[in-house]
Amino acid sequence: MTKTAIKAAQINMDASVTLNGKTYTQKDAAAHVLAVYDAMDLRNEEQLAGYFQIGSLVLQIETFCGGDRKKMGERIRLLGLDVIPTPDRSDARFIAKNWVEVQRLQKAGQINGLGVNAIRKRIRKAQDAKAGQGNGKGKQTVTAEALAETVAKTIKKHGLDVKAFTIALAAALKA
Repeated sequence: MTKTAIKAAQINMDASVTLNGKTYTQKDAAAHVLAVYDAMDLRNEEQLAGYFQIGSLVLQIETFCGGDRKKMGERIRLLGLDVIPTPDRSDARFIAKNWVEVQRLQKAGQINGLGVNAIRKRIRKAQDAKAGQGNGKGKQTVTAEALAETVAKTIKKHGLDVKAFTIALAAALKA
């Protein structure tokens, strides 16, 4: 990026505003502000879409490395992707992994103009709220029904035997 000289807006005697040599009426200045803001908002959406594309492709490339970080680093260098700083690749992967949530927050107007770090925090907060974990402060309550539902889903997901689990749970509670 090139650095440009930034000049403060000047208020004139006739209630007009001059910025970078251009004079605006207050109404025109307000219209200009809104146009610039809309353009910034569009660039933010485009940037998030770019993060999504980069992240999706990096995640696909990672699958070829089988989770081996050393192989992934070699592949990144071999493909010339090392010009993208590691934190930016990490941000892109995060946006891609959480794209549905990013779009939901974006549609709700909750992440306009925010950087990836702030988006991470918003998504974590939303995930914690869904999981009933809150913000980790204070006492958390878990109902027997909620715990039973979670255990039942886990048993089904992993194809475990309910009777064997019940025996194991009873033994663990006695210990």
